[in-house]
Amino acid sequence: VSAHAQQFLRYEWALGAREFSGAELAIGDPEPVPVGTPSEHLYVEGKIDRVDLRAPGRLELRDLKTGRARDLSERPLELETDLQLGVYVLALEAAGLVPGARPVAAAYVYSSTARDPERRFEGDLFAALHGHAETWIAAARALLAAGAFVRTPSIDDCRYCPFVPHCGERAQVRSGEKLGRAAGDPALGGFLALKRR
Repeated sequence: VSAHAQQFLRYEWALGAREFSGAELAIGDPEPVPVGTPSEHLYVEGKIDRVDLRAPGRLELRDLKTGRARDLSERPLELETDLQLGVYVLALEAAGLVPGARPVAAAYVYSSTARDPERRFEGDLFAALHGHAETWIAAARALLAAGAFVRTPSIDDCRYCPFVPHCGERAQVRSGEKLGRAAGDPALGGFLALKRR
């Protein structure tokens, strides 16, 4: 634990001056925050590890990780890795917890490596994360509205799932086939498009 804490401190010190806005910043407590469009949204709640004011009106949020670093050059923007950070960006915008300021950068920070401790979204990458997060939320909202609770067609999604024995062999293949036949359905087609990216 001490090595991880030291790595976080070295990383923090190297960032330079910024104004602290919050740690473990609660989003949606006591009331959940609507994320999405006014007519189609999901309610979210959670805690953002760190939020700083980088310049007047410009927020940066960070989520601290102790696992293996996932470099953007090796694993570009993807649902499985970046959903949490994207939802935090949308929720922080919607909650308006820092008056007159909006998120302009976001990063996962890894204590497991000193060489490249961040998975950072800024500028065009931040705009891409924001757009993808809106698409992910819309797909989730469409599935919930349709009452569709579908299995994933991707075997990688099941690596840590305790229900794998209940799904049986080739569950992801069967799910992919069924989703392929239902591609004309807006909710299922949107979900399948996300999974094929």
